[in-house]
Amino acid sequence: MSHSLIHDWTTMTTLSIIPLGVGDAFSALYYSSCLAIGGNDKWLLIDCPHPIRKMLKEASDTSGVRLDVGDFSAIALTHLHADHASGLEGFFYFSRFVLQRQPTLLAHEDVLSRVWPDHLAAGMDCLMDLEHKPKSMAANEYFNGVALHESRSHKIDGF
Repeated sequence: MSHSLIHDWTTMTTLSIIPLGVGDAFSALYYSSCLAIGGNDKWLLIDCPHPIRKMLKEASDTSGVRLDVGDFSAIALTHLHADHASGLEGFFYFSRFVLQRQPTLLAHEDVLSRVWPDHLAAGMDCLMDLEHKPKSMAANEYFNGVALHESRSHKIDGF
């Protein structure tokens, strides 16, 4: 995996692009398509396949740029196919229990409206509390959702 640099000469900001995966759902050689985009000490994850932390570790080893879940300001999710979204559960659990924070999830409003009920709720909508009693959970207890629209641009942490 290579680490590309693109210079924005109007602001003198360096943009780093680190491919984490270049494969598709059927690849036996590569992880599913996923990118880390960095600028001004902020990182944006484009899609989140499984095993995302392993992908980040291997990309860190190869690129020399240390990356892990806590380094990302947000995830931009393109769609809900498993080869693009299967790492969300692990990413959000790690963020909640290890980092104790809620990451931002950016997605088109149609995707965002389905990510919890159709993708994540089955495995994340119930936790055991400290007294071993079930506790119902909601999407906003794991992530902050931001709906994207085709008709306007969006800015988050400089991206």
